[in-house]
Amino acid sequence: MQPICCPVCKSESDNKEVERYQRYTLYWCSSCDLQWWHPLENPGASFYEETYVLRSIPSFADGPGWDQQQFFRYLPKKSGKLLDIGCGTGNFLGEVKRHGLAFQVSGLDFDRNAVETAKRSFGLENVYAMSLEEFCAKGSKGGFDVVTFFQVLEHQWDPVGFLERVKEFLVPGGYIVLGIPNRNTWKALLSWDHPPMHFTRWSPRALRSLLEEHGFSVVSILESPPTFPEARALIPDKIKFFRRLEDATAIGFKKMVVETKHLDGHLTLSESIRTVLGILFSVLRLLRKGILFVPALFLCTMWRLSSKRGYYLFCIAKKR
Repeated sequence: MQPICCPVCKSESDNKEVERYQRYTLYWCSSCDLQWWHPLENPGASFYEETYVLRSIPSFADGPGWDQQQFFRYLPKKSGKLLDIGCGTGNFLGEVKRHGLAFQVSGLDFDRNAVETAKRSFGLENVYAMSLEEFCAKGSKGGFDVVTFFQVLEHQWDPVGFLERVKEFLVPGGYIVLGIPNRNTWKALLSWDHPPMHFTRWSPRALRSLLEEHGFSVVSILESPPTFPEARALIPDKIKFFRRLEDATAIGFKKMVVETKHLDGHLTLSESIRTVLGILFSVLRLLRKGILFVPALFLCTMWRLSSKRGYYLFCIAKKR
């Protein structure tokens, strides 16, 4: 058997097997502290379109997460050109507009439905359903003061290559701002943290190692405290009734609307279906929040008393 090479520091001698999931094996590199799944394989854009099909309903999509909220507390800059990689349905870029910041914003995402929702829901014009390489071919290298990517790095099968491409988009002295799952959180929150959804697990040390070895100076790395939304999100994942209900909702939604496709083959929704489902999901979300309020409050209280860390890592780094 050939040695397994760490995708960040390229070490082969300091890697230990940690966990197995289906045909994947999780390794830990003691040199840089990264954990990653092997084999590292690209699941393709269609995987994300089908996995996140429900987020194209605005009333179902989540609001800004803790990591995105920190951006507005620790602004590295207050104006300039900003690119959000993995912009999804545009929640973060919509918040940038709502805060009245003087940024010229752009966004990228693999999911074409999400990009359409971002344009429709937040009036975002410069959002594109394309890869970094395709965006680079448009002549956008070296023009951005800030590049953000929230809950994106853990999806990358080549984190070093991804970071090098990101660096090309920044002006000299530009900033990256990112959020990723914190592997040092309560382990129950990592029960779904497997490939092909996520390929890497990060600690503050692993993240700092990646950034400092590839042309960035770390400004700050913050670990989130346990939060009520995280506790509430954990309960459906652990209680079979809620998990089955959400799975059934997603499957039913796909059967209703996925049959209709554009000529280029990607999923789409009619406006009438979107409106009806938006109302339906608004009601279901309110019911869900009401049912989960008391158990989530108890869980969050116990979580805080246990001194465990929250789910997110938030980081700002400057291009050297």
